[in-house]
Amino acid sequence: KFGIAARLGLVLAAVVVLAAGLTGYYAYDVSRTLLVESAKNELLTSTKVLARRIMLVRDELTRNLQILSNHPATVAALEAGDPATLDQVATLFELVMKANPGYFQVRLISASSHGLERVRVDRDGAGLMRVVGDDLQEKGHFPYVFDTLQLAANETYLSRFVINHEYGAHAGLEQPTVRLAMPVADRRGAVQGVVVINVDLNGTFALLAADLPKDFQLFLANSHGDFLIHPDPAQAFGFDRGRRALVHDEFALTRDLVDG
Repeated sequence: KFGIAARLGLVLAAVVVLAAGLTGYYAYDVSRTLLVESAKNELLTSTKVLARRIMLVRDELTRNLQILSNHPATVAALEAGDPATLDQVATLFELVMKANPGYFQVRLISASSHGLERVRVDRDGAGLMRVVGDDLQEKGHFPYVFDTLQLAANETYLSRFVINHEYGAHAGLEQPTVRLAMPVADRRGAVQGVVVINVDLNGTFALLAADLPKDFQLFLANSHGDFLIHPDPAQAFGFDRGRRALVHDEFALTRDLVDG
């Protein structure tokens, strides 16, 4: 038989154990909540930084397009097309590409002659190469030409992110690329052609991931849910190989976002 003291001792011991257990659980729950919130905030901050970087790249491209499309030599090259003016535009394109290593190609394309390239500078290895003569191609059937011709002055066309299969693209051939374009208008406001910049997405994507913490993984998808960046490179641009890898298949909660 237990005496009163023994019984009180057991009760107190039980209370102490219960209190310690509740305190430990509360501390665990609070710590877990703080850890989750901290991780959420870190992810959100990183995502905002990435989004800002994307916008900065886009804004810089738009400014360069405005400089190229509004330069007097660009309009003159489309109107007159004399060799001296074309050479001046080619030099301008080369200077822009030297200052921006992430540009695969810069072109001036006419609204006439089925969208004939008037000036084209490609990146080829570590150098630049001007394409001339019969190697200049007709591009009027591509959306980045006929859609851009419908835009107002200083408006920017942005293509889908794709693998570049256009023949003769040199360093940009079979590489992930996005094309930004802007119409070139004369003094009367009539659109005479377009300036197109092909951007190296490999370099842009590497820049996005450069400062992420080591335990972070970067995913990027287009509006259809196709992966453009994935830790497994085989999953990126799967639509180009006929094997679509979709963000809402891997992260089910994104389905509503992709569906609109």
